[in-house]
Amino acid sequence: MEDGPYATPLGRRDNARELIAELDAIFATKSRDEWSAIFDTEPDMFWAPVNEIDDVLIDEQIHAAGAFIEVPEANGSAMRIASPSDFYGTPWEARSGAPELGQHTREVLASMGRSEAEIDALFEAGTVA
Repeated sequence: MEDGPYATPLGRRDNARELIAELDAIFATKSRDEWSAIFDTEPDMFWAPVNEIDDVLIDEQIHAAGAFIEVPEANGSAMRIASPSDFYGTPWEARSGAPELGQHTREVLASMGRSEAEIDALFEAGTVA
């Protein structure tokens, strides 16, 4: 990378496809654990592996950082991704999961002034769920 088309940031940008192909070929020669052992010996190199989804779900640091929360649901609870935003003075907490289809239809229609007879007719016609 010190010579040729990748010697400068602009050169790397202009030749990004070729550079990525070369790096892919190099990285394919060893496992992630092997590269980890090599990179960990480099004091001036900051790196981290790209995790697969299964790795993320069991990562202790991700859990310690509060990235996942348990959300109460009708049949227990479910793990969900926490809000990425944390604003001072406005604590956020999941109160429930998403409603089931039609779970609040009657209440919403009633709050809009529909009578029970009108609501029943909408259900019978299949207009609402």
